[in-house]
Amino acid sequence: MDRTVVERAMRGDVAAFEVLVRESSSSCYAVCLRVAGTREDALDASQEALIRAWRRLPTLRDPSSFEPWLRTIAANAARDLVRERGRVRSVPVEFAADLPDPSHAASATHLDVQGAVASLPAPARAAAERHYLRDEPVSAVSAGLGIPEGTVKSRLHAARAALRRALLKEKR
Repeated sequence: MDRTVVERAMRGDVAAFEVLVRESSSSCYAVCLRVAGTREDALDASQEALIRAWRRLPTLRDPSSFEPWLRTIAANAARDLVRERGRVRSVPVEFAADLPDPSHAASATHLDVQGAVASLPAPARAAAERHYLRDEPVSAVSAGLGIPEGTVKSRLHAARAALRRALLKEKR
């Protein structure tokens, strides 16, 4: 993402924002689809996310973090849409793949996962939110938190174990 384009958009340049939308709309849609579950809901949520991004663009602190910032807005827009429509969709949970009973993994809802992530200790929660909920690679989590990649991996391992326990406990 070209930092100067982001900076121009932050100053209200509509043409620059259109460039950002063209470059980021597919990743925005992918996040929304992952959270909302249907193509129609993902389209609605991604539209809402782009509107929110335009309105909030002047508050963006670091133009080089536009894409992760937009993905966060997209995930929140999709969660809001799902909540507003009064349904919770089942989602595959990557860290629940090794649960003893596969029905537990299949029945874990996104809101269950969000609640379990929120209950993690702060260091593990920060890594898990970025990696699992915002879909950031380990290297981006490392850079964002200012810690080595090995530490991120360790925290993610601890988070998966805690989440597995929490999700199993909820389903009983």
